[in-house]
Amino acid sequence: MKQKTLSIIIPVYNEEGTIKKLLELVKNAPLAINKELVIVNDGSLDSSRDIILKWRLENPDTASFSTLYIDKANGGKGSAVREGIIKSSGDIVIIQDADLEYDPADYQICIDPILNGETKVVYGSRELSNRNRIYSTPSFYIGGLTLTYWINLLYGSDLTDEPTCYKTFDGKLIRTLLFRGDKFEWEPEITAKLLRLGYTIKEVTVTYRPRKLEEGKKIKWTDGVSGLWCALYWRFAGISSERKKLTSILSEHSLVRDCRRKFYAMLSIFIIALAIRLLCAIPGMSEPEKLLFRPDSSQYYNIALSILQDGAYNTAPGSGIPAVVRVPGYPAYLAALLFISNNSLPFCVIVSCFLSALICVVIFYTGDYVAGWRVGAVASLLFALNITSIALGPMFLSDTLFACVAAVQMYFFFRFYYSKMFFYLLISIGFASLGALIRPLNQFWIAPCLVLILMGNLSLKKKGGASICAVLIFGIIIGPWVLRNKLCGAGWRLDGISGDIVFHNGAVLLSKMTGDDQGKVRARLFAEAKDEFEKHPGLYRDAGSRIAWGEKRFYSMVGDAPFTYLGLHFRPYVLFPDAPSFLQNLGITVGERGTFDVLSRHGIVAAVKHYFKSGYGPLFMVMPLLLIAFCTYCAAGAFLLRSLWKRQWFMLLCFLAFVEFYLFVPGPINMPRYQLPALPLLCVFAAVYVFSIKKYLEEHGFKLRIF
Repeated sequence: MKQKTLSIIIPVYNEEGTIKKLLELVKNAPLAINKELVIVNDGSLDSSRDIILKWRLENPDTASFSTLYIDKANGGKGSAVREGIIKSSGDIVIIQDADLEYDPADYQICIDPILNGETKVVYGSRELSNRNRIYSTPSFYIGGLTLTYWINLLYGSDLTDEPTCYKTFDGKLIRTLLFRGDKFEWEPEITAKLLRLGYTIKEVTVTYRPRKLEEGKKIKWTDGVSGLWCALYWRFAGISSERKKLTSILSEHSLVRDCRRKFYAMLSIFIIALAIRLLCAIPGMSEPEKLLFRPDSSQYYNIALSILQDGAYNTAPGSGIPAVVRVPGYPAYLAALLFISNNSLPFCVIVSCFLSALICVVIFYTGDYVAGWRVGAVASLLFALNITSIALGPMFLSDTLFACVAAVQMYFFFRFYYSKMFFYLLISIGFASLGALIRPLNQFWIAPCLVLILMGNLSLKKKGGASICAVLIFGIIIGPWVLRNKLCGAGWRLDGISGDIVFHNGAVLLSKMTGDDQGKVRARLFAEAKDEFEKHPGLYRDAGSRIAWGEKRFYSMVGDAPFTYLGLHFRPYVLFPDAPSFLQNLGITVGERGTFDVLSRHGIVAAVKHYFKSGYGPLFMVMPLLLIAFCTYCAAGAFLLRSLWKRQWFMLLCFLAFVEFYLFVPGPINMPRYQLPALPLLCVFAAVYVFSIKKYLEEHGFKLRIF
């Protein structure tokens, strides 16, 4: 069997001080396969050329060692590397700078994963080991990390050191693929193409001895900017020609085919989700305020109009009263859509449907990261066909926007947990904080977040650092709005909804204790508040004092019956699919029938009978969607039980942080639409379980194919 060869591409430009020593190190580097040195002189103006030619005469080729020298006009590192790759013939190709920053003794570490068939691309990382955290200047270090994180963000990778010199490739692959960049941008270009084509880039630890600017380091800040742009460009640029090139390599057929299937599966599910939501929104577009508005919608809409007409965050246009009950995320989003569309409500509906479908993409990539793209495809399809997500898509409520942010928050937390990269944790916490500005309950997500961090497989020092960063990010993002509310007289609060909790959760609690109708209880509480405020106008001059009264009254209720109140949190109907909203959007049924009161006091069966008392035809019409939701919940529940059986505690913690948190925290007033931010993880859990069943059946002789 023919001995394999490593082609070592050495671009050289004005390296007379280091080139000879580098060539000696390369020649003497311990290696289990043959070496082919491809030295590319990129128009050096010093004596580098003479030194190289002299060294070649002194070191003639042998059976296991050969050199190839190329002279070319100066065109940049990328052009030199490309020329060297084209002329190389080795089974494996590695890039070696001539500046002695990298040690050729690491060649074997870099090529072993390729020789062993683990991967076809290996990057030698300077960041995998803390001992390599040295750099020429802080700007070089920060620039390298910025480019790496930017590529990770764009391509869903977990690289730690993209700008590394030691990029190692399967020879046939890199000679077929190649790149266009002539300068330093060749590196993000080839990385981008490899990641988009579905290749896994494995990283290994290499040594690094950086040289200073005065020693001849050539890269500039403009190269960093060019690299960022190049990575962004190749994220969206067409690569069909690269795919065609790879089809000439028989061994790459399956990878290219699988990558295309992944993309088209994701795109198809997104289109299906968007089409379903738009079709179901058509009746509502003719009368959005009648069919797609709910009791909370008017508050959001009036604030949005105030932003547009008055340039102020007030309760309504011309009111002059600062709005403190609602956080600014959804009203600002709605105001932006109204501004863009010249106050077109149908346009807002279309964008909201698009946003709902976009959640499917986030779920797809979450499932792909956790267990493969087929799991992601099933998970996203379950969400696309979930009746609650379809119903809420076109509605003028904050739930869809919040669910989108929560899904991204979940995605990046999974990325952090598996990669141990704080970059992802910071993004996850950032989105959680933004979520708190859409629905204030997310301000409490800091608690499960800290638990997940402390339970993770990290050192005590890293756990402490991550926890501090989490608290700081939450404070930095939501702090300004808390300060604004304080200045508006609402106290140090993110929102004033806590003052209304007495009329909602408090009414449910009193209804449970007394057996009275919730509507009547709520009316009595409103009357009580009005009487209190009129009797003592001096005590309740501002919103903060009135909110404080509501909070105090509510806490006194809970203090009288704490266990009853706690028991009201555990209500399975929160997972009941939101068929009523779906049917109301279509104009088939109408709301505001007191169904929630019946549900709270008498249960799901009584509520269904009450809502569909005129006939069960609409219920049977949506039965297929209800069945999909039921199967999703059952599969997710089975996955959770299996995780508990196998003591997979992280999955339990994720369930508590991303499912139970959103179902439990809202309290007794919990409605089916509140399940929406919990749905992404439930769909992922369900899809993972489906594929575990598929694997079990295949092991017992049953062949199944999903996607």
